[in-house]
Amino acid sequence: MSLRKFNSRLDFKLPNMGVENDEEGKERFLYQGHCRLHCPREFYPDREQYTCLPCMPNCEICADANVCAKCREGYNLQSGICLTVLCGAGQVQDPDTQECIDCGIGCKTCSTDDPEICHSCTDGYFLYRQQCRQNCPQRTYEDRGRGLCISCPEPCVDCWSDSLCLTCQSGYFLNNGTCVKECPVDTFKDSRGWRCQPCHSSCLTCHGPGVRDCDRCSGWSRPAYGKCPVISCPEGQYVDGESRTCRYCDRSCLTCYGSKAQNCITCATGYMLEQEAVCVDRCPLGFYANSSSLLCERCSANCEACESRDECVSCNTDTYQLYLFQGSCWSECP
Repeated sequence: MSLRKFNSRLDFKLPNMGVENDEEGKERFLYQGHCRLHCPREFYPDREQYTCLPCMPNCEICADANVCAKCREGYNLQSGICLTVLCGAGQVQDPDTQECIDCGIGCKTCSTDDPEICHSCTDGYFLYRQQCRQNCPQRTYEDRGRGLCISCPEPCVDCWSDSLCLTCQSGYFLNNGTCVKECPVDTFKDSRGWRCQPCHSSCLTCHGPGVRDCDRCSGWSRPAYGKCPVISCPEGQYVDGESRTCRYCDRSCLTCYGSKAQNCITCATGYMLEQEAVCVDRCPLGFYANSSSLLCERCSANCEACESRDECVSCNTDTYQLYLFQGSCWSECP
């Protein structure tokens, strides 16, 4: 066997350089006195001298001395150079290439295994199920202090905070931002909007918003025909409790229980009755004119203006942002 053929099968020592091709047609490169098929890590094959030359400092894999493909652990690859610069906010170091790569949209910190898995979010984003969102979904609320989407407390369906519900589960009634099974005294259960609505000001307890919906009057006395007090004077007049005589109602009232405009029971032509027993020619914001009952009835929850109970045209945004969708107001679009 010739020496050349023998050396092609084994690593062998040459003084200054490798060989372009051995008898098997394979390139070999000189490294530490041995001819090798491949250069070790941190070295690259130089095909002019057929030797293994070192990569740039802190580089583990390279094709030449000028551009690194992978850095040593603890270094970041930036434009082909290995630097010790830490990754910026919204970036993470790739464990394979040591290169800084961008996290998912809105992420401030993220997982090295999957940059789309967020651990925290930048300002204006909220963390929800390992993703950063600009708006929290329904049944959650935005915790701006911690940048999180927090689940609404039971039995809220939609909420603004852990203490302010916007809508409730079926069977519960919304009362001052809280979901309750039983409405308090001076309110009644409105099953159409699942809210505790105020009784008429003349009622102590009631089953509806009107002046004829009283169940109990002041002193827990019973109303007459649902009204407190009993009206026995001619139309347009009321009984004065002190003089026991009939006195005229306000001109906006058709019937009343006092002289003030706030004491109307029914209204004169062209007026509608508000829940506070005032007759008005136009219902205020949050109410609509019911042509059947001639009452100003309340719009649905969080509705600023409506054409009917179930047809909101604008949402109340005084306290928080709400969005109109199919006649209802939501803190988040469905």
